[in-house]
Amino acid sequence: MAEVDVDAIKAFFKFLVEPKVFGLYTPRIVTVPTTKQQSVAKQVYAVVLLYNYYYRKTNPNLKHLDFKSFCDLALRLKPNLRSYLKWFLRSDDTQVSNIEKHELSLTEQAIKDACDVCTSLDASSDVPDIKGWPLSKVAVLLVDQKKENCALQSDAINDNVWSVIEKKVDAIGCTSEAEHGNKRQRTLESDKHGLYFLSCIHQKDLTIIESHVVYSLDKEKAATRFYIMHCHNGAIDSSEWIPIKELIDCLQGPLVIKNSSSNTWEHSAVVEHFHLLPYAWIISNWFSRQVSPKRLQDGEHEVLNDKTPIQINDDLEEAPINTTSAEVELLDKNSAKRQVPASKYKILSQTALNVLYYKRKNLALKQREIVDEIARCDQMIKNFMNGGDDHDLELKLDLIIQGYNTLSERAYSKQNPSQAS
Repeated sequence: MAEVDVDAIKAFFKFLVEPKVFGLYTPRIVTVPTTKQQSVAKQVYAVVLLYNYYYRKTNPNLKHLDFKSFCDLALRLKPNLRSYLKWFLRSDDTQVSNIEKHELSLTEQAIKDACDVCTSLDASSDVPDIKGWPLSKVAVLLVDQKKENCALQSDAINDNVWSVIEKKVDAIGCTSEAEHGNKRQRTLESDKHGLYFLSCIHQKDLTIIESHVVYSLDKEKAATRFYIMHCHNGAIDSSEWIPIKELIDCLQGPLVIKNSSSNTWEHSAVVEHFHLLPYAWIISNWFSRQVSPKRLQDGEHEVLNDKTPIQINDDLEEAPINTTSAEVELLDKNSAKRQVPASKYKILSQTALNVLYYKRKNLALKQREIVDEIARCDQMIKNFMNGGDDHDLELKLDLIIQGYNTLSERAYSKQNPSQAS
């Protein structure tokens, strides 16, 4: 039976909402200024995203909390939120689907919107299917000349939470899946907007390194055009740069950790950077390609000049293989290298590069599946350590059988190496 991890939700509320609604509880509903309501609504929206999507993604046994359930739990955990609710405090049984927008408080609307976003993303799937979703914003990760540091914003979306530079671009109205014949135009339009809102930096100081389309957290069934941009020295104060390696570390691990001294669950560094989670695997994969030995090993050859920015395609289909059979014959071992025209080399090189990107993308997806499986194992270990699975005999037997099968396969592989390969 699906459960609710109240401890995790408490940790999220304590970090994001409690600083906004602290004080002694009073049953009397007080009038809250609109600016304060907006501020609290944004923080509660983040709590819903963290639990209903990201926390449940690594804990698939947990129940998705719908609008009513989250309002009820939020009020029980933080009674001071009473002044920020309106529709939920009424005694009638109006269906959620029949609620008019003006009937909801800002916090209630935030909870409802966040629940809808989480439903569309579907925590049970490894990667959200964003085909056809309209672009709702542009996000940019600025990196320095050495590609070792990046510029982040604090408190731009949520208090005490870091994010990349973002801008809503609803006016673009383009979709994440381009229609035939219009893709280049829409991509160029997105690029213009991606550069436009960085008005504090001159365009000559920016170079697009990569561009991807990922899911968005601010709107139901919406996508984000994400850029990694190189920012030349001097465009941003050096005090604002953060090591990329440090950022990647902050995007890995559990969302809540147990404080051994107080025996309570608290938020982790991942929560303080959760707005970057949609881009985490992109940043990690890109950075891993930048980290290479300064001197190449004997027998290795440098095939790509890292000083030249390259637009990496989101899919292999976007960069079709143009090499004909006649061009492939140019690579025959009996052909002299000097006989191959320079233009042919360029086509062959780009084709090989696209194949490598496609292969790497598939490997990255497998890596994410492995990371998710490790997270599930960590959760089960946590449950066992806390005695939460004492009565789950079926789970224990299943795990033991899995372990036995794994050991049997290894033993068979050692005894029959030729068949195993």
